[in-house]
Amino acid sequence: MAANCNDGGMSNRIAFLGCGSMNEAILGGLLEAGTDPGDVVATVRRAERASELAGRYHGITAIAGEEEPDNNRQAAKGSAVVILGVKPVGIADLAREISPALSPGTVVVSVAAAVSIAQARGRSARRPAGDPDHAQHARKAGPWRRVRLARNALHP
Repeated sequence: MAANCNDGGMSNRIAFLGCGSMNEAILGGLLEAGTDPGDVVATVRRAERASELAGRYHGITAIAGEEEPDNNRQAAKGSAVVILGVKPVGIADLAREISPALSPGTVVVSVAAAVSIAQARGRSARRPAGDPDHAQHARKAGPWRRVRLARNALHP
């Protein structure tokens, strides 16, 4: 299923990159709280999983990497919020992959445990300071901040 990806301008779209149990729980909670399903895009590896999500959460867009290898960049482009829901070992590669597609104001959230902001930031904006594109690339990567959520905040 093709993403409802716009021309790169900011939107209300929330992108869930990797939709395992953690990201699916957040996705479901946001929809239950009233988020417009048309503003939600989820990426997964397999077409079967994409169909499962699209069937369970009517109106969202789900894109399988096996059908569209650039699914993560498609989903990130123009999204207001991008939630990284891959295993910790994949965060740095995913951040590097989507970095060029992020708008300067995009909020990027990672649900991966044991991955520091320094690790994600260092790998996503990996360019030498003397590189003429360094400043532009660093701005696109955006400011990274650590935010701690209490476990009960998600499941009262």
